[in-house]
Amino acid sequence: MNRFENQFGNPIKEGRNKNASEWTLRTAERANNRLQAILKPHFLQRLKDSTLSDSLPEKEELVVWTHLSERQRDLYEKYIVDGGKVAAVLSGEARSPLEAITYLKKLCDHPSLVTHQKSSVDNAISESGKLDTLVHLVNHLQQNGHRCLIFSPSTRMLDIIESVMSIKLARIDGNTRGKDRQATVDKFNAPHSNIDAMILSTKAAGCGLNLIGADRAIIYSPSWNPADDAQAVDRCYRIGQQRDVIVYRFITGGTVEGKLIFIFVLVQHFFCFSYDLLILR
Repeated sequence: MNRFENQFGNPIKEGRNKNASEWTLRTAERANNRLQAILKPHFLQRLKDSTLSDSLPEKEELVVWTHLSERQRDLYEKYIVDGGKVAAVLSGEARSPLEAITYLKKLCDHPSLVTHQKSSVDNAISESGKLDTLVHLVNHLQQNGHRCLIFSPSTRMLDIIESVMSIKLARIDGNTRGKDRQATVDKFNAPHSNIDAMILSTKAAGCGLNLIGADRAIIYSPSWNPADDAQAVDRCYRIGQQRDVIVYRFITGGTVEGKLIFIFVLVQHFFCFSYDLLILR
């Protein structure tokens, strides 16, 4: 371990320092090149966009901008102004900006997530612009022969979605036992399956599942970590998929969701750019 740190670990770490000298950068580059040469014969990386491109159909990703319902907009504006939470965070009186952002993020999904009040099916749909869009989209896809996966990090949101859908659904979340998970997957992927769509919690179903019975994926609630969403939608974009896949990412326009997704994109590009610079050095 000490030998590895001396030859590779320490020089590469020192080269990442923004104040590193030219000599330190060159030393880091030599250590990085030597390490890559040693690992290359033993490291196999298969990328869908290159190695598996001939084995997979096309995948298209679309951002679906939704709106706030009157109920959501009223609660949103009150929280920002009358509720004083956001104003307190901006003024420094409150120390939990995450609490305010989380509240607004939940509100974008459905008012019931913050008010804890149950509504009838019709009211539940009309109270959320995003849920209203989801119901219309899923029904349209089902009528045109498409089956979809619907993802949300919130199991409470999954409960609401499940209560308003008129089509046959399957479900996998953190409470689903291992053997039941596979049984649900097999039923969904079976030829002539009567299950029209599946709702899944993003974390619980983010990896390890093959759901090529679906050719549409919907990210209802964006995760804090965009990589979780990317892993989730790839459940239906795997070897064996015969149809083109379309991914719909729901974002409520003019809200904190739109700003967060913009920040996530910037952060991703920054880290990819920084990594490329390190390799080039």
